[in-house]
Amino acid sequence: MDDRIEVMAGRTHQALLIGFREVDMLRIVSALSSVDVEFHRAPWMDGLGTFLAQHRFDAILFAYPTETEVENFLEALRAQRAISRRAGVVALADSGHLEAVRRHVGSGVNRVVHLNDQGDALRESVLSLLSVAPRFPVRAPIQLSAATSDATVAVHCVTENLSTTGMLVSCAKNFAVGLPLDFAMSLPGDANPIRGAARVARLTNPQREQVIGIGASFLSFPGNDQARLHDILARCTD
Repeated sequence: MDDRIEVMAGRTHQALLIGFREVDMLRIVSALSSVDVEFHRAPWMDGLGTFLAQHRFDAILFAYPTETEVENFLEALRAQRAISRRAGVVALADSGHLEAVRRHVGSGVNRVVHLNDQGDALRESVLSLLSVAPRFPVRAPIQLSAATSDATVAVHCVTENLSTTGMLVSCAKNFAVGLPLDFAMSLPGDANPIRGAARVARLTNPQREQVIGIGASFLSFPGNDQARLHDILARCTD
């Protein structure tokens, strides 16, 4: 199989592009030109899941729909002894297939990006997966606010874990993946809420995570709120 894997550039992290048309692949590589990755590419083929289980990649991007059973591919990739089982996996699909591939988020797929939206959204997804910050089990009340066409919707939820780059939130509200949110969370030992903006990165898998809610990536913080968050998380390691 090695002779059908083509190296695209030479950098630090290893990223594999699977099943993309030439025009899409070149657009992806261009969008990620500032990311520190070495690109490889492969077509869908028999044994690809086994190959990925035996070779290390830090990020895997694939075109959906696939030319093989995606469940079998993800199962082989995430198998207990698979070398690339911790790789960040991003699926790219057109509008007609986004909903279908999002069902695999939390079951092997980490992020879903529109096939033609390969700028900031794709770059942010890959960067967040290549530099996953340590997560700490912090349960804290948090208010999430999202602007809709009619009004601003605010809901009260609870964080399940936090990192310097994002959070897992238990929440009954069905926020859409990609939706920008404003948040205000009250953390232990800090009298003032930490505020900021985030984007919904994924919906949780209740069977696997025992949480109904969302995973969100932080986008920005006002004033010194980000430094305050980092200080609180630093104390979690003491």
